[in-house]
Amino acid sequence: MHNDKQTEYLRYDTRAQSLLTAGTFAVETAPTFGSLAIPPIYRAPYSYYEQCIRRHITQDYDVLELGAGTGLHTYALVQTGARVVASDISSHSLEVLSKRIGGGGR
Repeated sequence: MHNDKQTEYLRYDTRAQSLLTAGTFAVETAPTFGSLAIPPIYRAPYSYYEQCIRRHITQDYDVLELGAGTGLHTYALVQTGARVVASDISSHSLEVLSKRIGGGGR
């Protein structure tokens, strides 16, 4: 029997593995990225979060993103020019994130 953390880990890790297998994770190959990847009915809070990132994070910042997953918002953070360190419990999610961002951070 899995506890809640193990269940969530398996869910995210399995999703990341399927993205890696499909090869549709890179910014160049993904049809949309960030909040635009979210269905419009659910998009508002994600768009607001990215607006806050653009408004408050500058290239002078060091940012630690906890629970980065496959990088939904990491790209918005990297675009600010800030030094970004992303972390997640799923190594497969971090692999997708790394391929998406392609070392675009400083």
